[in-house]
Amino acid sequence: MAIAGRIEIRPAEPIDLGPGTGNVPHEGDAPASRFFAILRTDPDAPACTPEPAEVADWVRDGLASGRYLAGEHLRPVQDATLVRRREGELLITDGAYTDGPEQVSGIVFVDGEWEEAVRYLARCPMARSGSVELREFWSDFS
Repeated sequence: MAIAGRIEIRPAEPIDLGPGTGNVPHEGDAPASRFFAILRTDPDAPACTPEPAEVADWVRDGLASGRYLAGEHLRPVQDATLVRRREGELLITDGAYTDGPEQVSGIVFVDGEWEEAVRYLARCPMARSGSVELREFWSDFS
């Protein structure tokens, strides 16, 4: 990907939401998740910082229902590192992938059918001041 495009590396920001909110461990070679959700901020929306207890409830509900598999809150784009390769030269610079006002703020791996994943993510406290993009990450080809 770095040869034809760019890769943005951004540290995850650890958030301790308390007991019962840890990510489900990955087992086996196949991805454990069916969907990949990308949480984005919207600079035109009113700022919203959900309470950690509310986020913890959402995570625990997702773990109990089998929807939530893993997730990370990302540090701001100011902490990003950009990696690319041009004409054989490795280029590493500080900064974001794009200069757009909308920024990725987190990621979530979700399991279940499409409608179940959408219903679960629609209740995501972190998406109140932005949007959630849902992509199929893994399909059962059997």
